This record gives sequence, C-alpha cells and structure tokens, in this order.
Amino acid sequence: MPVKPPRIDTCSIVLVGNFNPAIFQPQWFATRQLIRREEADAAQVTLISPQVSQFTADWVRVVVTDDRFLAETSDPGQAPALRDLVVGTFSLLEHTPLKQMGLNRYLHFEMENAETWHKVGDVLAPKGPWEKAVSGRPGLLSLVMRGERDGSSSKYLRVRVEPSTNVQHGVFVEVNEHFEAPSDDPLHWLIEQLTSQWEASLENSKRLSQQLLDEALQ
Repeated sequence: MPVKPPRIDTCSIVLVGNFNPAIFQPQWFATRQLIRREEADAAQVTLISPQVSQFTADWVRVVVTDDRFLAETSDPGQAPALRDLVVGTFSLLEHTPLKQMGLNRYLHFEMENAETWHKVGDVLAPKGPWEKAVSGRPGLLSLVMRGERDGSSSKYLRVRVEPSTNVQHGVFVEVNEHFEAPSDDPLHWLIEQLTSQWEASLENSKRLSQQLLDEALQ
C-alpha cells in the first residue's frame, strides 16, 4: 500500500553569508511589498537585535543571524511566495556577500501502525550487525545519506530519516539540496539557481521521500 501524503510538510530556503540582522523586520518587508502590510502589522516578533532577528508573519517565519538567513513556511501552497520573497529581498540587497544556499523540505509521514513504523527502520538500517554489537533491541534514531539530483547545479543532496517527534508512528524525512556559489558574482548565481531550481527541488524531495518509504514497506 502506498504511503499516505505527509501529515506535516515544511519547506525552507537558507542562505549563508554576511548579514545585518537588525534590518530584517516585518515593516521592512512590507515597505518593499515583499509581504502585505497587514501581515507585517500582525507579525509575532520574537527578537530584533544586531545579532538576531526572528519573526513570524502569517505564512512565513524569518530568522537571520550575522551569517545565516532562513525563510520558512509550513504551508506548501506558499512555496512560490517563499521563493519570491527571498528573490525579492536579495534583488534589493544585491551587494550582500553570499556563499551557500540550502533548499530544504521537511516531511512527517504517518505509518499505519507500529509494525509498519518499525519496518521502515528495519529495512533502511538492518539490525543484524547491531544485535551482536549492543544489548537490548537496537533501533534507528537517525540515518543520513548523500547523493545528487539529476539536472541540478547543486553540490550535493542530503537525506535524513528519523522517527518523527510530531506524529505518532511517524517517519520524518529531511531533504537538503546544497549549493556552493562560485567566486564570480555569487549572489546573482545563487538567486538564479533559486529562481530556476526551487520547484524541481521541492518536487524531487517529496517524490524521493515517498518512493523511499514505499520501497521500505513493500
């Protein structure tokens, strides 16, 4: 039986470089028409300081430190808007020094029961070698694999599988597609990759996750 659609589906865009956290406030985004004015007015601000800025405005959460920018949404329908927000932000801040980018998807799948939940771990991380090495019943806590996505300019694709802490009998799959910018015009190169690769990256992450679990439960 195919795996059900994910119960929780979150995506994020992470940029690594040098940032001035204090400027990344809800009203800054609203003034530049990157979010709606009413979203900025109702935003839940956790902290705005020279070291860290963090707020949630309706559909998007933004966290910025001096070396990391994150924009995240838990509404898959807002994925295009998330991309547009990041593209718009750094089209304005076009002299920001950037080095790397991560396109990420976090999926929580609910298994039918405890038996199928355990089967996923047994297939992805066979227990035979562990049963002789440790006492008690060994179980999968975290598995990380690295590969590539066909047709992508990313440096690598990293997939993490763990028990979900949010869904009973759930499996959490995190897919991270990592981009390394060239030294020549890194910001514009990363924004070009985000613009052209975002949709394909998200589709691949979901397909890969569901295929992985389907294969494990055959």
